[in-house]
Amino acid sequence: LQHFCLQRKIWKMPGTLKVRIISGRGFPVMDRSNETTDAFVEVKFGQSVHRTEIYPKSLNPKWDTDWFCFEAEEENLQDECLQIRVMDYDTYSANDSIGRVYVDLTPLLHAKKREISGWFPIYDTMNGVRGEIYVVIGIELFADINRFRKSSFNINVFATSAIPVGQALINIHGFVDELITSSDPEYEWIDKIRTPRASNEVRQSLFSKIAGELTRRIGKKAAEMGGNAVIGYTQYFDFEGELGIVIRGNGTVVTLEKCTACSTSLIKEKRERLSNSAGFEQHFLNVQKFTPCRRYSNPKHMQSRDHNILKSENICGKSAAVRLYKLTTVPAVQLGMSGSCKTYFKEYPFLTVRSLPTELLVSLGGTVAAHSVKLLRGNEKPEDRHAWWRELRLEICGHMTALGCNSVIGYREDATIRYFFLF
Repeated sequence: LQHFCLQRKIWKMPGTLKVRIISGRGFPVMDRSNETTDAFVEVKFGQSVHRTEIYPKSLNPKWDTDWFCFEAEEENLQDECLQIRVMDYDTYSANDSIGRVYVDLTPLLHAKKREISGWFPIYDTMNGVRGEIYVVIGIELFADINRFRKSSFNINVFATSAIPVGQALINIHGFVDELITSSDPEYEWIDKIRTPRASNEVRQSLFSKIAGELTRRIGKKAAEMGGNAVIGYTQYFDFEGELGIVIRGNGTVVTLEKCTACSTSLIKEKRERLSNSAGFEQHFLNVQKFTPCRRYSNPKHMQSRDHNILKSENICGKSAAVRLYKLTTVPAVQLGMSGSCKTYFKEYPFLTVRSLPTELLVSLGGTVAAHSVKLLRGNEKPEDRHAWWRELRLEICGHMTALGCNSVIGYREDATIRYFFLF
């Protein structure tokens, strides 16, 4: 019974978030009578709030607190942002807000040393930056034994339009997307009296939360597809007025490996294994012979003029032009599609990155685009919005096939909200 209770506790509380508030500098004058500020700090994560002591009459306060600890559930570490609110204490009136700091905890989950410290700018939605605060943040994680976990700790999400520096591209698994709908606090009453600052702060908190939740969902899908990273990741916020907010995200699921951890023999072994896979053969099934341009007709001239050499290689029985691609001194790995995700990739062969290893690029067919107009009535469900984007993606696939191509590079989705008034 004791073992069972301990196991359930680990599933419910996989980590502890720790925060220390050290000091502040450059605070604004909040008390005009003596040109000082009586500052204190509220640290919030989820529904838990900790508060420092009041540091009187100073624009550069020093608290040097002990650790404030928060018991964090699994998905909350990715969904929630750490909120640090700096306030000015008033004896006979309501406390005044100096500003806030929002800290995304996701980078700490992937770091070897799960602790950061430094000066964070304090931002107020009405007055801009109002000083800085020195904070120490750490995370302690328990062993992840829950096979039904809702998080995606082991998935790195990159917003870069190319392969991250220092990473070798091992495999491409396919296109991934997700969307979340929410009401907009801008069109709701807050405590019956809505001030601009209160509305802005509630919106900031909401945007941070749903952005983190969206990234977690994207990462979970990437893990199910067999990848360990998402590249070319983009988030879109669609503001639909009184109908609410839609946040969308998409990217390309890949398998990456750090170049410093790869040996040449290991890269060669993975290249041979992927080149013999069925998905790889399907990917290069329609590859035609490519003739290098005249200026590179001499191999010696090519080698002296360009570090990346164009040459002809026999890939799965097909002749194709391959440009050797290197992120570092470690040779790149030949790409292929994993068998488990081949169907998913075949449905939407979209790559959200704009730069790829040139051994993948055989020829360019042209630019493809599709658009649609939808009337928002206020009763749309997330399934309806997924269906709208599916229509456009299938149309893009049709254009791509008509051009004789097998994938789309630099894919992105944009939406414009227009308001029409009928009298």
